[in-house]
Amino acid sequence: LLYTIKFEEVVIMANSMVLEKISTRQLLILFAGNFLVLILLFIAGAKGPKPTNAMTRITKICNDKYHQFQNSSKPVDDSSCPEVIKSLEEDNPRLNGNNLVFYLVLPTDKYPELEMSPWFQWMITILQLKPKQDYRYQQRNKNPVLTLKGVVFGRHGANDFWRPVHTSDPDTFLTRRVTCTTDLQYNLIDCDDVALFELGSVHYSHYLINIQLPDGRGQHYNKDIPPLQGIDITEIHQNGGFTKVWVAQKTLICPVLLVATILFSRQVGKCANSSPLLITKIIQGLGVVNVIYNLPLEYLSLVADVPGLRVWYDCCTGLFYAATAVLWLLFVGEHRMDLDERNKFSNYWKEITSILVCCCVMFLFDVIERGLQIADPFHSIWATVTGENTAVSFCTRKIHIYLSI
Repeated sequence: LLYTIKFEEVVIMANSMVLEKISTRQLLILFAGNFLVLILLFIAGAKGPKPTNAMTRITKICNDKYHQFQNSSKPVDDSSCPEVIKSLEEDNPRLNGNNLVFYLVLPTDKYPELEMSPWFQWMITILQLKPKQDYRYQQRNKNPVLTLKGVVFGRHGANDFWRPVHTSDPDTFLTRRVTCTTDLQYNLIDCDDVALFELGSVHYSHYLINIQLPDGRGQHYNKDIPPLQGIDITEIHQNGGFTKVWVAQKTLICPVLLVATILFSRQVGKCANSSPLLITKIIQGLGVVNVIYNLPLEYLSLVADVPGLRVWYDCCTGLFYAATAVLWLLFVGEHRMDLDERNKFSNYWKEITSILVCCCVMFLFDVIERGLQIADPFHSIWATVTGENTAVSFCTRKIHIYLSI
């Protein structure tokens, strides 16, 4: 009786599962080929350029006596600034936050031939406050709120004119919570770095950043921020050489995955009589997800401004992880169940529902963070206490769901 049941199980598996019809020799050849390709790709990644590059630049300070910055379409740079201030180290009664504009040209204004590239794919900027070492400053709040207004301009080439790319809301301003510490013994003040903005694509060859820290308008803006002697900006982007290696690998792998998925689907269609197993279906789905994930869409960013690519690849990555988790779930579950109980999605509804809920939670988090940054790069969910608590709750909920699976 046991022999008969085992024989019927093998027949059903052979008619419904493509992998069961591959011989041991063919399976070893397939495994060795995949392993060799994996080693080659690993070597290419190890020998290739580093993934990211960062540079810290000192902003210049302009005394905007004519309030040119109030018009967001007019850039403040070396050519338009009425008076460039070398340092704020000494107190100057004629200067205040409403007249000071911190500006910076990326990658540099000293060598105009150096340019940003669309191969950089994305750009993140971090604000570094440089407080004065003022013995008169008394820290009243360890987590003061930094209020600022920012404008980003872009141009194609050194001879082009600046055009506004993104502007923060002029009515509400930007707020960032800053953590500052004071060393009373040595009279030192240090503030943590804060995020400024994040661009989903690097479409222009040069970028101009204008920042203003207001201290008026009838409200106590930046009242707990220590006196500043300047601002540094750290710019981080994906290395262009790394992007080229990454896109080249995608260009080679995507057609192979597409052909493999089509051949596998045809082979499944040739399996007569019985319908495909759940494992076969999820393998087909995983193949489709792999093809979509490895589409070299980075080529689009070379000819157009496509800030939504990071959100797209985040969604594809989450979909790939979800399909992989379901595949392993079915692979383990199907081999532990009796023959009559197999091939039913209803047996795994709890686990699959948990995976889907986890993916939805992370999708909402990505939409709130990077999705909104497509329209407003200055947006950050971590800027407020409510946003930070929401982000932490999203991540905690994800961990709990994964542990429950």
